[in-house]
Amino acid sequence: VYGAYPSKRAMQLHNPRRRFHVLGQAKTLDLLADYRVLLAPLRFGAGVKGKIVDAWWHGLPVVTTPIGSEGMAHSRDGLWGGSGHSLSAEEVADEAVRYY
Repeated sequence: VYGAYPSKRAMQLHNPRRRFHVLGQAKTLDLLADYRVLLAPLRFGAGVKGKIVDAWWHGLPVVTTPIGSEGMAHSRDGLWGGSGHSLSAEEVADEAVRYY
């Protein structure tokens, strides 16, 4: 999990033995090349979501919520580069597994 200013509660989830890492702010976007899917369970936001564009630029599919996909244009053929309709944590997890 990358993100600027993670809360203390989020940092307590860091557990390398279970392969769950909370790493704080990413120092470079080049690290995206090491991953297979970007999860962006956004609950608020407007316009172009930078993290989604960054993931697409690096060839990653994105799993996000309707808020995350809002303002992000769909192509004429319906391809979006991931899933933009997940509402619950379970749906995000299911879509993440599907794209992984």
